[in-house]
Amino acid sequence: MLRLFNTFPRQIANPTRKNVYNLKEMLDKINSYNGISEHIWVSLYNIYTVMVENERGGKDSLLISKDIQLKHGWFDMDGERAIESVKNLHAWCMANHYKHIFFFSGGGFHIYILFKNYEKLNEPKIALNNFHKHVMKTLNFSCGDPHEGSFDIDVAGVGDVARVVTFPGTYNFKRKRYCIGVNEEDLEKGIEWIREKAKQQHLGEYYWYGKNLYDIKQHDTNEKMEIQLLEVSPEIKEKIKTDELLKDLPLCVGNILMRRPKVGYLHRWKPIVYFRDYGIPEEAAVEILKKYMTPSEYRHCVLEEKMIKKLYKRIGMRVDISYPNCESIRLQGLCPFKYDCVKARMLYK
Repeated sequence: MLRLFNTFPRQIANPTRKNVYNLKEMLDKINSYNGISEHIWVSLYNIYTVMVENERGGKDSLLISKDIQLKHGWFDMDGERAIESVKNLHAWCMANHYKHIFFFSGGGFHIYILFKNYEKLNEPKIALNNFHKHVMKTLNFSCGDPHEGSFDIDVAGVGDVARVVTFPGTYNFKRKRYCIGVNEEDLEKGIEWIREKAKQQHLGEYYWYGKNLYDIKQHDTNEKMEIQLLEVSPEIKEKIKTDELLKDLPLCVGNILMRRPKVGYLHRWKPIVYFRDYGIPEEAAVEILKKYMTPSEYRHCVLEEKMIKKLYKRIGMRVDISYPNCESIRLQGLCPFKYDCVKARMLYK
């Protein structure tokens, strides 16, 4: 398992990112935080942060990716179809004999596919992006639609060389589960079996499958691969355009709010982040979600998880969470257009 994290320097986060420069230092810090910090993440690849002086005489952090070693590709699968998605990705890897390993993160699943010819990539970020999208296209990526496709992933990780992930063996306080290795037998027994198993740490139980390394060099080009965009129905487009509450919002934000039968856990945080970053008061955000969410979803999101309060305070969800860029929004089938709209450009000015 440590072969996934044996190039340095890299980072750990809990949630503040810290540089580590060798295996002993990384493991010592992880062991000191495990069971104490709410969550422990480790960078997927060998990245580090340096402090640089700004024009005001202060210090700003700068993320450096120098001689990055893309030893593997990583997929994150959550939600109702997570276990089916990991089964389908595992079956594809087995059919091609690709060396891979998968973990239960405490909530969903992580799968790593090992690469070869990663040492001298000209465009590592593009190569990783193209690898992800090749697999997404091959496996009929469904953007979370429960009626289509065979493979759901969190597209926020597509091409992200600075991603941090849950470190195997660490404890997830929110889920009250450990991140553990799982195998084919676990998958067949189902999610409840795996959730029960993850109440214990299971150190050393990791299961490798396949023997061939995936050639990442084939995706090392100057152009990003695109996949077919999902269409938003004309009815939804019309509702977004005519609703008085939504008319001044970017259409992707309105589209998320209008999704039926519900907004869905994968997307409900996005409008909240938009409201927060563009000056909509917290109280108004509560009223907007009350109108567009189902009663049960509103109760879970706003009253139980207190997602609005957490996101308005920038705590408890992710590291440096912000509204996704246009490419990510389109990949998830949330954009009514196939091009950047004027309001989208305003999001990132």
